[in-house]
Amino acid sequence: MNLRSIIKMKVLGIGILALSSQYPAVYAAERSALLEEVVVTGRKKADSESLQDVPISATIFNAEKIELINAVDIRELGDSVPNVRLVEQGNSLGYGSFYIRGAGVSPSVPSFDPAVGVVVDGVPLAQAGTGVLDVFDLETVEILRGPQGTLFGRNVSGGVVNTRTARPDGEFGFKFQSTMGSYDRLDVSASIEGGLTDDVAAKFTVLKRTRDGFVDDLVSGDEYGEIDLTIFRPTIVWDVNEDLQLTFLYERYENTSHPPPVVPTGATDKDGSAGGLIPGGKREDYLSTWYDNPQPGPAGWAEFQRNRYTLEAIWDVGHGTVTSITGYADMDQAAGQDFDGTSAAFIFTTVLHTEQDQFSQEIRYSSSFSDRYDFTMGLFYFEQDVEYSEQRYQGSRVACCVNPGDPIGAGWPGKGFTDQEQWAIFFEGHYNFTDNLTGTLGARYGEEDKATRVGMVNSGNCTGSGTWKANYDSVWCPLGFQIDDKESWDNLDPKVGLEYRFNDDMMAYASWTSGYRGGGWTYRADVGELARVRPGFYDEEQVEATEVGFKGTFLDGRLRMNIAYWQNDFEDLQRSVFLTEVLGDGSVSLTQRFTNVPDAQTDGWDFEMIASLMEGGFVDGDNLVLEFNYGAINTDYKSPVDFNGDGVDDGHYPWNQIPDDTYFVALTYSHPAFDGGNMTWRTSYSYVDEVIGGGTNLDPISFYQDRKLWDASVKFVANDARWSVTLFGKNLGDEEYMAFRTRFSSAFGIGVPAIDRTWGMTLGYEM
Repeated sequence: MNLRSIIKMKVLGIGILALSSQYPAVYAAERSALLEEVVVTGRKKADSESLQDVPISATIFNAEKIELINAVDIRELGDSVPNVRLVEQGNSLGYGSFYIRGAGVSPSVPSFDPAVGVVVDGVPLAQAGTGVLDVFDLETVEILRGPQGTLFGRNVSGGVVNTRTARPDGEFGFKFQSTMGSYDRLDVSASIEGGLTDDVAAKFTVLKRTRDGFVDDLVSGDEYGEIDLTIFRPTIVWDVNEDLQLTFLYERYENTSHPPPVVPTGATDKDGSAGGLIPGGKREDYLSTWYDNPQPGPAGWAEFQRNRYTLEAIWDVGHGTVTSITGYADMDQAAGQDFDGTSAAFIFTTVLHTEQDQFSQEIRYSSSFSDRYDFTMGLFYFEQDVEYSEQRYQGSRVACCVNPGDPIGAGWPGKGFTDQEQWAIFFEGHYNFTDNLTGTLGARYGEEDKATRVGMVNSGNCTGSGTWKANYDSVWCPLGFQIDDKESWDNLDPKVGLEYRFNDDMMAYASWTSGYRGGGWTYRADVGELARVRPGFYDEEQVEATEVGFKGTFLDGRLRMNIAYWQNDFEDLQRSVFLTEVLGDGSVSLTQRFTNVPDAQTDGWDFEMIASLMEGGFVDGDNLVLEFNYGAINTDYKSPVDFNGDGVDDGHYPWNQIPDDTYFVALTYSHPAFDGGNMTWRTSYSYVDEVIGGGTNLDPISFYQDRKLWDASVKFVANDARWSVTLFGKNLGDEEYMAFRTRFSSAFGIGVPAIDRTWGMTLGYEM
């Protein structure tokens, strides 16, 4: 089908829908989603603040903008934010691999703390396995760049993705939306809300999303990469009196999608489609693989359940607001797959299983005593328990490490446990020296305790059933744990800042702060680690961050520009390294090691601009909006590092997953159409520079190629603002690129290909 035919079909479908429209125009709605004043809650003040008035680097997505760009989860929001990289880990469903300004972590193993915090309704999510959030029914998503340790605590050395679920207001409302698209995609979501009594409002939302696979298995003829997830979420808001409001939120998340489909990559070209270990030497189709599942059934499976409970209390005490947020969450995730994507029995993951539960309590007071000053102070407590099992078949190691009696020849499994507890007290205040000059002073003091036990993979200390899918709870370590260790840390996170307002529309600011990311022990420690003083241990990471920035609104609100220069100085920067080691018996060990770099630094620029290029240019009520965002980053290991133990300084290697340059540009044209309705046309283009996937090798197989994505959509809203239809296309340039990749040797690696060009249509109704 050519482009002209596609455009005709779009216009015809919108025209048919528009025939029933006989109500007043709503053409201004889409522009407001882009240029209206947006508020930010990231400073936890008594009242929300305008983004342009806050001296931090942040990008805010409200519900209207999320819908306008047809985002499915927060990864798609990150594509448009400077120096932000939100991707999914390749071998584990739902695991986020998030980076902001050079700080992040790629492993999916739950022993590693994140560097980019994900916070939902005030509750921090401790595990990367819960980080890839669906944006369904979110009221706002705030991406705060730079360390946020003073107000958000540990494990936010890169920044925070702060989200808030939409709440009922007591008025009756109903919303339905359905999306149909490529690979038989079908999303169905609905929400209903209203008042149960004069003081109690309730809302119930549900989402079901399915899609067929897009990667062909040339062995079985099956397709992999399918999606099957369900979310339901009840919310109750009780206005106890005019000063006290209680909100209860619950979410149940179930995902039985296939793990990200793995394909083999070679080394003879940068995109990895050719190489000696790829069957036939070359993939004729980029989206093809060769699975060798040794059991009947699919070559991969996943079962992922998550529950979240949140109780929020907001009490207006006249001179300020007391907020209490109590959160409990648990997750149970199990998965297995052929992890090499070849028809040879090389690497086969029998099972990865994680159980985790967490509890958190924050209580804070935000003042409104005076126009001269304000402050926020509070207490925070957190605890979590993690249990992890892993069992793998590695063809080159069967001679030494096979678990006797396993029906599929799986290796000895490994097991890990962690108990974690932390508490903190925090304060941040703002004082207006003059009408133009404001100072910020804050600090957070906290203590953390961790205890870990690890039975190492392939050590023979642990046993398991070894079956393909069942009995993954059977893994245990009758011979004990090689690692049984504990550690405590205490930290002080200060913050100082100044902001100067030239007038109501322009401000400049400067700040200095610090942040910490927790240390620990890797569950994937190899037996070679036993020679170290503390096997598997890595220390906490500290960052000191300096930022200067400018925010300006010009041309009567038609132009906004924000720019910031920042520098992060790391002490004991945590780094994950994949090593291929030959053992004494000749078998090959694929080892994932975590280490600390004593001294490292990143610096760069964030630039964001949005401008109304035209209002009423062709017809009354039309507008054309341009968005342009750019990020640049430099990385430097300031001290000698030896990742692979060969005695050679590896400081010249690029940092894992960090592109030098990223940019995003979008044009949105909105105009009245069809008897009072509104039509919005949007196209966007994003670019991410090439990045190294990991390790200490500069051969082509180690790199992700640069990524160039072009999306477009057209949306029609009927004149009563109830009915809408959107036609959209993603990756319209049919860019072939790996969403995730790992190098095993100079001749072989694996990758998870991103989905190709897709189309879709969304029908919506609300009242």
